[in-house]
Parts: sequence; C-alpha cells; structure tokens
Amino acid sequence: IRLLTILPGNHNDEIMLSLHQTSLDTRPTPSYEALSYVWGSPKDPETIFITGSNELWDIQVTRNLAVALRHFRYTDRPRVTWIDAVCIDQSNLDERSSQVQLMGDIYRLAPSGVIVWLGPEEGSSKYGMQLLEQLSSKVEIVEPERFVPSAQSQRDGTWADMNQPLPYQERELFALGGIINRPWFTRVWIRQEIFLASDNALVLCGDCTMTWNNFCKAIRCVYAKNTPAVLRQFPIQTRWFRENEDSLVRICELARKTPFTFKRLRKAQGYSDCKDPRDRIYAVLSMVYAPEQQLGIVPDYTLSILHVYRDVVRRFMGMGDLDLLAECRPTDSSWISWVPDWSQFSRSDSLQYAFLAGGPFLAVSRNLNNDDILSISGVRIDRVSKVFDLHNLIDYNYGSFIKMIRTLIPSDYAQMNYATGGSAIEAFVRTLVTEQLEEICHPPALGPPKLLDGIRTIRKIIAPGNEAIQYHDFDDGEKKFISFVNTTMEDKTLFFTSSSPPLMGAGIQSLQPGDLVCAFLGCERPLLLRPIENSKYRVLGPAYLCGYMHGQAFLGPITAPFRVVTTFVPQSGGDVFGFLDTGAGRFQIEDPRIDRLPLD
Repeated sequence: IRLLTILPGNHNDEIMLSLHQTSLDTRPTPSYEALSYVWGSPKDPETIFITGSNELWDIQVTRNLAVALRHFRYTDRPRVTWIDAVCIDQSNLDERSSQVQLMGDIYRLAPSGVIVWLGPEEGSSKYGMQLLEQLSSKVEIVEPERFVPSAQSQRDGTWADMNQPLPYQERELFALGGIINRPWFTRVWIRQEIFLASDNALVLCGDCTMTWNNFCKAIRCVYAKNTPAVLRQFPIQTRWFRENEDSLVRICELARKTPFTFKRLRKAQGYSDCKDPRDRIYAVLSMVYAPEQQLGIVPDYTLSILHVYRDVVRRFMGMGDLDLLAECRPTDSSWISWVPDWSQFSRSDSLQYAFLAGGPFLAVSRNLNNDDILSISGVRIDRVSKVFDLHNLIDYNYGSFIKMIRTLIPSDYAQMNYATGGSAIEAFVRTLVTEQLEEICHPPALGPPKLLDGIRTIRKIIAPGNEAIQYHDFDDGEKKFISFVNTTMEDKTLFFTSSSPPLMGAGIQSLQPGDLVCAFLGCERPLLLRPIENSKYRVLGPAYLCGYMHGQAFLGPITAPFRVVTTFVPQSGGDVFGFLDTGAGRFQIEDPRIDRLPLD
C-alpha cells in the first residue's frame, strides 16, 4: 500500500505531502492513521502538492478533503495517514480493485487508529459536540439498552433514566441535529471503515475531538430517551425525534461491532451514498458473517454493474438462498428482473421481519440457455384480481385513513371468515401492518401496535352509526395502529386475489390484476410475477400475503399448540421467525410441521 505523510505547516500554507510504499505484512505494522471522510463534490477542486526525490508535482482533490488535510496537519511535525483518494490511483481500475480488497485490513490494522472527519465547524456544531461529550460523561451502558449514571453523575440519575427527558430545548436539539445529519453518516464506505476501527478511533468536527466510543454512547442515550413517557410530556422533543429518528437509528447501527448478514447490511444502507454503484457490494464485504465471506466475491471494477449484481445473486443461489430476489423491484427490459438493481435508492423496506414463506428449505434453481433466464422451484398461490393504490388515501392527518377503511370494507365484514382461518378483520389488520404486531414478537415488543387494538379500530370505523367518527375518538392504542398503517402502506398497494374467498396482501405500487403471487423454496417472502411471452415471467418484487408468510404453501397450516413468533438471535444478526409452543412456553427454530412429512 501507499502511505501519505502530511508535511508540517500552518493552516493557510500550501498543502505539501509525500508518498511512500510499504506492506501490511511488515512487522511491526508501519504506524499510520486511516482517514474516514466524505469525498464531497468534485466541483471547485483544490490543488495540493506531492514531493518526491527532487520532484514536485500537483494533484487536485475535492475541497472537503483539502479542508480535512488543513485540520489534520501539524505545525511542527509530519503526520502519516492513509487516504483513499490519494493513496489509490483511482483512474487505474486494476489497482483500484486490488486495493479495495485490502481496505478491510487497512482500517483494521491502522496502529494509530481511524480518524472520522465529519467536516469543518459550521453553525452550532461546536456546541453540539460539547453536548455529546457532556452526555457521554454522565452515563454508562451496562446492557444494550440499559444505562446507569456514571461515577461523576451519581447524584443526578435523570441522565440515565429513560423516562426522564434530556434537559434540552430548541437550541440544544438544533445543535445535535446539525451533527447527526452530516453527510459522513450517509456514505456507504464509512460503515466498513468504522466497523473495523480499533477502540481508539476518534471523531473530529472542526477543532472538536471526541472518541468514537463516547460519541456512540451519547447518541445511543439520546435515542433511548425516545420513550412514550418522554414523548407524551415534551412536544419539542417529540417533534425532534420524529424528524431525526432515521439519523439516530443509522448511528446506533454504526456502533455495532458484531458481523452482519449481507441482507441486513443491504437493508441498513438505505439511502447511503456512493460514487460507484458497485461499491454497494464491495463496501460491505469485510463486515459480513464468515460463511458469507466464503462466497468468493472479489472487487473488480472492470465488470459492469449488472454483472457484479448478478454474480452476487448467483453466489447466494449456490448456497440455496433466494432471499435476494425479494429485493427486486420493477425495472425496464434492459435489466434482468431477478437481479436487484441496488444502484437505485429505495425507501427502507417496511416488511421488517425475515419471513419464512419458502419454508425451511433450500432453493432449487438453475440458469437456462443464457445468463438472463432463471428457473426456480416454487408454488403458484393465486392470481391478483383487485388492486387498491392506497398512496392517495393515506395522509398524516389520518382523516383519509377512516375513508380508506370504509371504502375497502363492507359493514358486514365483521362476521366474515378469512380463507386460511380466523376472522377476515384479523387478516385485514395483519395485512395493513404486514404483521408488525406486538404479539408476534417474543418476548412481546413495545414498539409495534397490538392486534386487538387494530381489530378494535377497524370495528369502530365500520360499525353502523359511526359515520361521523373522528381521529380524536380513538384511544392511544388505536392511534398507534393507525400510525403504523400510514407508515407501512405508504409505498404499497393493497390487493385481493381471484380465489373464493379471496386472499389479501400488500405489494408494490405498480401491481396489476393478472399478476401472480408465488412462493419459492429458499425465498423468505412470496414474490409477485408478471407473465410475459412463452411461459416466462418478470419478477416484480416481494409481497405480503396473509396466511402464506410462514411456509404454508409447502407445509400447510400451523396448528396448536404452536404459533409463529419472531425473536432476536444474535448469531443471525437480527430478528428471525420461529415457533412458540404456547403450552410449554418454549421457543424453537425448528418447524414442527417437518415431523409430519413422509420422509425417511
């Protein structure tokens, strides 16, 4: 690798650097710091100078990097760093590919640590950093979501009490928002860079410095204060949490040091930015679980974006895993429909859970005559017959929610049964929130709404004589359900199938009557397919289909004493579905229906 030495100088002096080559295999590892930063706009670049043996040449870097170099430069001694924009020849695709393979080791082995550059001081950023440093000194984390007062704040336990608000008004909240919404947090590569960093990583914002561990501790404390007890009493903080929740969640995710699954990393990327779409794959390779690191994905910038993405899907198929097909969305004919186009920004998927629609089976798949056609094994469940685009019926004043329910549900719906069992209203409730319910979590989670609150909400709306019902007529539990529906269905279409009685589900907005709902071995969700010519189909995307999310298409219904629940399993990197024996109170991953199969 190349290491960069920032030669000493005053703040306004020309930026002078030198480069030298070394090896990460050298022992001891050469001393250097690795910089994690945002490249910034290529417009209006700044010239910096590199000295060699009797030579001096200039290169252009983004203004954001130039500002960073001026802040890092010592006045009295050199500083050795690794910075991708300078230490890698970005125009040489072969060098870029080989160096990207080493980036995991570069950040992991940096003896002097990783430096996170959030950018120069702006507005009230200095005050925001001071608030975070102060908060980090007030609390300690003893469990993932449990805080206790630090030694210096034993007399004031309110800092660590999650039912007590932070002593912040608009000025403080504005300053914090200015920190957590900086561009650095939205860059794809920073996830790997800070994930691999040692415990001595530092955060710099202007001239303010604090350790990454303290920064994350303070942000996690801020996020943990987002409790009903706080939000009910303090409207200012309620509004701030609503506006900044995504940023807080993103930083809490960055604080995690255990490996992720590739699917979880893809989901966590959300609206993350990257200059090259291939980096949406390459930037996470050093963070995934060991089995997925064995897939053999190697950075190669000479390959097209489609080639890179298709290769990833194929490698997972080779493991019997079709889950990545659930990340597909409608594309034009120039793109292969069964390959997700990860270069496109997409709203974070509101099907939060990893379902088991394909059962506990591995995929059976093969390519046909060419690379563009895929053959996979599954079951056609039903055909879409009616579609309701809810986008224009949902708003955050909730008045249209009532109109939507009355439009979709007849008053006698309360007496109807659903096709796979249970009441039709219960199925409707499950569909509207795509099964994000308190009861499905084990142990029960406080975040999602309760099933009974959803049922009560629907019954209240469609009850004869309740035509004049208003939002204020609902209790807190019912309002939570309505809020979840607004969020969940914001980017979805409600649909009913052609069977009698019909199934109901939720899918992409471009869904049409005649599209098929299918379940495939090795795929966690049902997929929506659109028939084209010669018995071929295009993949449209995933669906929620009530009654078919847990392997029922292959194994039949789940019977007592078992019911499906989701629980957090650290080894899997997130929530997984399993089966709760309600009689014994025992949770198991193994599907109890397997024992009924006529297998040797």
